[in-house]
Amino acid sequence: MKSKSLIIVLIVTLFNLLAEYSLRGFSNISAMPLLPLLLFINYFAYFIIIEDFIGRFKFKDIHVFIAALFFGIIWQLVGPSVVYLPPTIFGINWMSLIFVNIVWWCSIQTVLPFYIANRISTRKKYEPLLSKSGLIISFVVFVLATFIFRLAASFPPLTIIQIILMLIFTIASGLWLKKIIKQPRDTPKFQKSWFLDIIAILFIIYLIYSTFHFTETSLVHVTILNLSALNASVKVTFVVFLLMLIYRQVFKKPISV
Repeated sequence: MKSKSLIIVLIVTLFNLLAEYSLRGFSNISAMPLLPLLLFINYFAYFIIIEDFIGRFKFKDIHVFIAALFFGIIWQLVGPSVVYLPPTIFGINWMSLIFVNIVWWCSIQTVLPFYIANRISTRKKYEPLLSKSGLIISFVVFVLATFIFRLAASFPPLTIIQIILMLIFTIASGLWLKKIIKQPRDTPKFQKSWFLDIIAILFIIYLIYSTFHFTETSLVHVTILNLSALNASVKVTFVVFLLMLIYRQVFKKPISV
C-alpha cells in the first residue's frame, strides 16, 4: 500500500514543478538545467513528510494546512524569499508573508495538489510512510535543499530582527502542529467533488498554458521568473484560493487530501 503513497507524493511534486515553470517558462529548463533536480528534491522531501503525517496521524485538510504553514515558514527562514523585500515593517513584508504562506504554499501548493493526486491515485490505507529516521532524513534534505537556494541566489543574510521574528513564527507554528498531532481522529474518507475537479482541471490547463506562453525570463525579486507570468499567477491563484475557501467555509465541506 505504501506504493500508493509514493505515487501520491510523486504526483504532488510534479504538480509543483509545473507550477514553478508556469512562472519561469519552459525555456528556463535549458537555461538552468540543474534547477529542476534541486526543485524536485526540495519538494519531494517536503511532500513525503506531509504524506507520512496524513497516514500516521490521519490528517485532514486543515491539519495539512497547519503542517504546511510550519514548513513554509522554515523555507522562508532558511531560503531566499520575497517576504524580506520592501515594503517592510521590522524587516518583514507582511503582505507577502500572508499571501505566500496562506494562498500559495498551504492552499495552492499543498492542499489542492493532494486532492488532485488522490483523484488520480486514491490512498487506500492510512499508515506511516516513513520510519522516524526516515522523517529526520527527509527533513534534513528539505532544509539543505532550501539552503542551497539561498546560496544560489546570493541572498543577503537576515538581520537580527528578521531572524527573531521568523523564529517566533516557526516556534508558534511548530507548537500548533505538535498540538494537532496529539489529537485523536477518525480515519478520513476521500470524497470526490465535481466543484474541485473543475477548479483543478482549469487550473492545470492554465499552468500548462503559462509554462509555454511566458518564455522570456529575467531576475524578478530573488529568482529568475517571467514578470508577466508572475503577475498573472498572483491573480489566478488568488481566485483559486477564494473558490477553495468558499467550498471549505461556505459549503462546509472539507477538501479531501
